[in-house]
Amino acid sequence: LLPVLLFTGGAFGVVMSPLVARAVGAVPLARAGIAGGVVGSVQWLGNALGVAIIGSLYFGLAQRSSSDAAVASHAMLALLSAGVALLLRRWPAADADPR
Repeated sequence: LLPVLLFTGGAFGVVMSPLVARAVGAVPLARAGIAGGVVGSVQWLGNALGVAIIGSLYFGLAQRSSSDAAVASHAMLALLSAGVALLLRRWPAADADPR
Protein backbone atom coordinates (compact mmCIF):
# COMPACT_ATOMS: atom_id res chain seq x y z
CA LEU A 1 0.00 0.00 0.00
CA LEU A 2 2.89 2.37 0.70
CA PRO A 3 4.04 2.70 -2.97
CA VAL A 4 0.49 3.48 -4.10
CA LEU A 5 0.05 6.11 -1.39
CA LEU A 6 3.41 7.69 -2.23
CA PHE A 7 2.51 7.85 -5.93
CA THR A 8 -0.93 9.31 -5.21
CA GLY A 9 0.48 11.92 -2.84
CA GLY A 10 3.12 12.90 -5.36
CA ALA A 11 0.54 13.13 -8.13
CA PHE A 12 -1.67 15.39 -6.03
CA GLY A 13 1.31 17.59 -5.25
CA VAL A 14 2.20 17.93 -8.92
CA VAL A 15 -1.37 18.53 -10.12
CA MET A 16 -3.08 20.65 -7.47
CA SER A 17 -0.79 23.69 -7.42
CA PRO A 18 -0.95 24.37 -11.19
CA LEU A 19 -4.65 23.53 -11.26
CA VAL A 20 -5.52 26.06 -8.56
CA ALA A 21 -3.21 28.67 -10.10
CA ARG A 22 -4.88 28.19 -13.47
CA ALA A 23 -8.37 28.38 -12.00
CA VAL A 24 -7.67 31.55 -10.02
CA GLY A 25 -5.54 33.07 -12.78
CA ALA A 26 -8.34 32.74 -15.33
CA VAL A 27 -10.53 35.32 -13.57
CA PRO A 28 -10.06 39.10 -13.38
CA LEU A 29 -7.78 40.28 -10.57
CA ALA A 30 -10.67 41.96 -8.74
CA ARG A 31 -12.40 38.58 -8.35
CA ALA A 32 -9.37 36.45 -7.45
CA GLY A 33 -10.43 36.23 -3.80
CA ILE A 34 -13.86 34.94 -4.73
CA ALA A 35 -12.30 32.47 -7.16
CA GLY A 36 -9.98 31.19 -4.44
CA GLY A 37 -12.96 30.63 -2.13
CA VAL A 38 -14.89 28.82 -4.84
CA VAL A 39 -11.88 26.61 -5.61
CA GLY A 40 -11.56 25.66 -1.95
CA SER A 41 -15.28 24.94 -1.63
CA VAL A 42 -15.32 22.82 -4.78
CA GLN A 43 -12.30 20.86 -3.51
CA TRP A 44 -14.10 20.06 -0.25
CA LEU A 45 -17.28 19.09 -2.10
CA GLY A 46 -15.35 16.95 -4.58
CA ASN A 47 -13.50 15.17 -1.79
CA ALA A 48 -16.73 14.45 0.11
CA LEU A 49 -18.56 13.21 -2.98
CA GLY A 50 -15.59 11.16 -4.15
CA VAL A 51 -15.27 9.36 -0.83
CA ALA A 52 -19.02 8.79 -0.65
CA ILE A 53 -19.48 7.53 -4.22
CA ILE A 54 -16.34 5.46 -4.60
CA GLY A 55 -16.64 4.16 -1.03
CA SER A 56 -20.25 3.12 -1.60
CA LEU A 57 -19.32 1.41 -4.86
CA TYR A 58 -16.35 -0.36 -3.31
CA PHE A 59 -18.11 -1.63 -0.20
CA GLY A 60 -21.23 -2.54 -2.17
CA LEU A 61 -19.17 -4.71 -4.52
CA ALA A 62 -16.81 -5.97 -1.79
CA GLN A 63 -19.62 -8.09 -0.37
CA ARG A 64 -19.51 -10.18 -3.56
CA SER A 65 -15.82 -10.12 -4.41
CA SER A 66 -12.94 -7.93 -3.30
CA SER A 67 -11.34 -8.10 -6.74
CA ASP A 68 -14.56 -6.87 -8.41
CA ALA A 69 -14.65 -3.98 -5.97
CA ALA A 70 -11.03 -3.04 -6.63
CA VAL A 71 -11.46 -3.22 -10.41
CA ALA A 72 -14.65 -1.12 -10.37
CA SER A 73 -13.26 1.58 -8.08
CA HIS A 74 -9.99 1.84 -10.04
CA ALA A 75 -11.90 2.00 -13.33
CA MET A 76 -14.05 4.83 -11.96
CA LEU A 77 -10.97 6.74 -10.82
CA ALA A 78 -9.31 6.23 -14.21
CA LEU A 79 -12.40 7.55 -16.01
CA LEU A 80 -12.57 10.57 -13.73
CA SER A 81 -8.88 11.26 -14.30
CA ALA A 82 -9.30 11.04 -18.07
CA GLY A 83 -12.28 13.39 -17.89
CA VAL A 84 -10.32 15.97 -15.91
CA ALA A 85 -7.40 15.69 -18.34
CA LEU A 86 -9.72 16.34 -21.29
CA LEU A 87 -11.29 19.31 -19.54
CA LEU A 88 -7.89 20.81 -18.75
CA ARG A 89 -6.95 20.72 -22.43
CA ARG A 90 -10.00 22.86 -23.20
CA TRP A 91 -9.49 25.24 -20.27
CA PRO A 92 -8.09 28.61 -21.37
CA ALA A 93 -4.67 29.50 -20.08
CA ALA A 94 -4.40 32.32 -17.54
CA ASP A 95 -2.36 34.46 -19.94
CA ALA A 96 -4.74 33.94 -22.89
CA ASP A 97 -6.44 37.00 -24.32
CA PRO A 98 -10.09 36.93 -23.10
CA ARG A 99 -11.38 38.71 -26.20
